Amino acid sequence: MKKILCIIILFFFSFYCYSQGEHYVNYSLNDILWIKNQEALYKKSKSLFPLKYYKIAFHIVRTSAGTGGLDVSKIYKALGFMNEKYIGANVQFYICDISYIDNDTYYNFNRTYEESNLTRTYNIGDAINIYLFGNMTYMDDHSVEQNLWGISVLPPGASLIELRNETMDELTTITHEVGHSFGLPHTHNDYFPGVPNEYVDGSNCSTAGDFFCDTPADPKLHFEADVNEACVYCGGATDAHGDAYNPSTDLIMSYARHNCRTRFSLEQLGSINYWANQSCRTCYSHMYTLENTILSSNQTITEDVIILRNIKVENNSAIILQPCALVEISGDSEISLGSTLDIE
Repeated sequence: MKKILCIIILFFFSFYCYSQGEHYVNYSLNDILWIKNQEALYKKSKSLFPLKYYKIAFHIVRTSAGTGGLDVSKIYKALGFMNEKYIGANVQFYICDISYIDNDTYYNFNRTYEESNLTRTYNIGDAINIYLFGNMTYMDDHSVEQNLWGISVLPPGASLIELRNETMDELTTITHEVGHSFGLPHTHNDYFPGVPNEYVDGSNCSTAGDFFCDTPADPKLHFEADVNEACVYCGGATDAHGDAYNPSTDLIMSYARHNCRTRFSLEQLGSINYWANQSCRTCYSHMYTLENTILSSNQTITEDVIILRNIKVENNSAIILQPCALVEISGDSEISLGSTLDIE
């Protein structure tokens, strides 16, 4: 058994890089209408649910020769960026596992044909599984192969995200895709047959567009074509009333330039918090706090986010933790010689 002292701190990084790409998202009108009904019930409480941690399993797909995989340092930068953006929703993430899959077939990944076998073989059941590929494609309705940059699905049951390696240079992309898995649509209206575009004056904001009233009407931005280097909208689109659009270019769920996208709106944060606390979200971590006590015999902790504050472990005792445990030790905690924290 490996005996280690774990002190884990969440570091926040800011790192930006730009690369163009469309994000394909798979959800339906019924999904979004159901979600908005549930969120409306939650918003009446006008308060956030408590902090929850989510474990992430990163699967780095390489060639059969073991080449072409993502630089692991980019995962840590992405995690820091995400935690900075999601803390406003009382949601945080930590790495449970980073594994390698060496297979030419999966490295050049066609989601239509290969996803089922891949996920059945490698998914970790109680984590958000993020796969990183050298190349991604899918077959459209006309059986034509199309490039794919990133994909996730809206809840319930959303614990799978697939990305090209190069999107990890644009930290907003993984943050954007995780946003979908916590109930957020794009700021523009797409994939919703029968749902109208939002008017610039906001008069139909709760029943059109992305259904959020604190995200201005968005005509669907096209990266650098509609947003200049100063992050100013330079498109000339108008809505059905003839009013000129003036969308926010800093919203993570938009298609503005990647380096411009830095925030979620307050309503979006409320939506994330709501979905993070629903029973259908099975992969959140259960917290346990142990404080102001002396342990002189072995103790097994089954929760996977553990806060140890002002504790003393003595008499050759062991605190036995589960795999993938996130541990934070603070205060005047002490572990006497011969005593341990054991992670199975």
